[in-house]
Amino acid sequence: MIVGHVVGFGLLHTWSFDLPIWVHWTVWPPLALASTLLLLPRIKAMVVALQWAKRLAGFGRKPD
Repeated sequence: MIVGHVVGFGLLHTWSFDLPIWVHWTVWPPLALASTLLLLPRIKAMVVALQWAKRLAGFGRKPD
């Protein structure tokens, strides 16, 4: 969702500059793919760390 908002905003913002369509096709898909591959492991690690810190989803104490 983060990448979609950033890339979508950039795409809609640059659309008003009347750039050729090939420029959009060569810039935005690789940028979206690279951003996704860069952010995915970091966001996933943050979610797992939050679950561990709050003792959620299997990180709680073992039953007696």
